[in-house]
Amino acid sequence: MTETHRAWALVAALPVLLVVAPTGCSDNSDGKSASGETRSVESVDGPVEIPVDPQRIVALRGSAEALLSLGSDEVVGVPDFYTEDYFGTDTAAWEKYQSLPKVGTIAQPDYEAILALEPDLIVGNVLEKHWEAIDKEKLTAIAPVVNLEGGSLLVTDWYETFAEAADIADMSEKADAQKSEFYARAEEIHEKYAGKIDGKKFVAVAS
Repeated sequence: MTETHRAWALVAALPVLLVVAPTGCSDNSDGKSASGETRSVESVDGPVEIPVDPQRIVALRGSAEALLSLGSDEVVGVPDFYTEDYFGTDTAAWEKYQSLPKVGTIAQPDYEAILALEPDLIVGNVLEKHWEAIDKEKLTAIAPVVNLEGGSLLVTDWYETFAEAADIADMSEKADAQKSEFYARAEEIHEKYAGKIDGKKFVAVAS
C-alpha cells in the first residue's frame, strides 16, 4: 500500500514548473527576457506574456516540487511549508529546497521577499480557494504570474498541468522521461498486485 501511494505521490509532485530571467529591474510585469522575446501562455486568469527564456523563478505552491524534481537550477524562491515527504526519495531536490529563500505560505505570499529576489517569472499550481486570497496585483507588479491550477485535484489534471509547466520551462524532455519512469513504476505495481486491485477504484487522499 505504501508503494502504491508512493507512485501516486510522484504524480502529485509533477504539477507545475517555470523559470525566470534577470532583467536588472524588479518590475518585470511586461514579461520580457534578456533577449526581449516573449510568448503567451494560459493561466487561470487568462493569457499571460512570459519570457521565452526565463532564468529566475519564484515557485508558489505546487510548482516547487515539480521544478526541483526535474533538476531546475532557475528556481530562486519557494513556499515555506514543504516537508521531506513531498520529495520522496529525491534527496537532491529536498536539499535544494531547503537551501532556497522562502517566500511565504500557500495563501499568504511574502511580497517583499519575492520582490527582493527579482524574478522574471512567478509560477504556481495554487488551488482556487487559496488563489482568491492572494493579491494578484502585487504579484504582477513584480513579474508575470502564471497559475496552472483550475481548482481540480484530479490526477488527469495533474498530468496536464505538469506537461504545461514543463513546456513553459523548456524542460519537456526531462518531464517526459520522468513521466515514463512513473508509468513504468505504475505498471510494475499493477502487475504485482493485479489480483487484488483489478476492478477496484482508488482515490489519493494525500500524497
